[in-house]
Amino acid sequence: EWDERTLYFSPVHHISERVRRGTKPGRTRHHGSGCDGLGDLYRMHIARDRETRLLWESCGLATLFETSEAMVASSGGHHVVRALVEFFWDTTNTFHFPWGEMMVTPTDFSLITGLEFSSVPLPFDGGIDVFSPEVEELLGTIVVRARAEVETTQISARKIRRSTLAAALDDDATTREQRVRIFVLMLLSGTFSPDRGSRALLYYLPAVRDLRRIGTYDWASLAYADFVRALRDSCRHRSFGTNVALSAFWKVVEVNIIPYKV
Repeated sequence: EWDERTLYFSPVHHISERVRRGTKPGRTRHHGSGCDGLGDLYRMHIARDRETRLLWESCGLATLFETSEAMVASSGGHHVVRALVEFFWDTTNTFHFPWGEMMVTPTDFSLITGLEFSSVPLPFDGGIDVFSPEVEELLGTIVVRARAEVETTQISARKIRRSTLAAALDDDATTREQRVRIFVLMLLSGTFSPDRGSRALLYYLPAVRDLRRIGTYDWASLAYADFVRALRDSCRHRSFGTNVALSAFWKVVEVNIIPYKV
């Protein structure tokens, strides 16, 4: 059994402290993913053209796309998940219910989301930015606009605005390969990025260079790690009046736990 002092580390900063003190909870903010509107972009720029759609299907990310689209709030569902988060402790990365300890295992996560774990690591490049020569090759001439935005605003050179990338999908100068690559980059950044949806992170570019290899990488491990990170972030607060944010694949908790124990 867990030692109480170890398990309940800094309880005053845990979300359950609001309940014990009878404090009126802040607003619950739920982020299914940063992929809002991506379905419309898919139908407009990917699905309509047969060759582009086939290129997308060759990426092997259809399951990830469908899962990200499904991470939306059902009627009142986010309030139920918020109540469950009050039982989650980041000291053990598990839920501590009156009937015992419980967690969504990697097997549970894979069965619910459809994402399969593999042994192929994801390639990242933390040093790549909009001025790197390969960025224009992979994403097209939209990079010229992205570079101008970096030079005239405070946006990081390692990110591209989602709106800027969306404009490239409608540009005739963008090739089919570049269009699919841009769409995948928006999907990955919207699903896994802590800066959800508003920016696309360029360190994913090495993973999207070869469209037919994208689906072979271990996206399930990244998704599961992001899922646990979101629970850890959600169970803590800086002050009692702040909002509670539920992000990433939080709906997995609702699907996994509620039918069996709640």
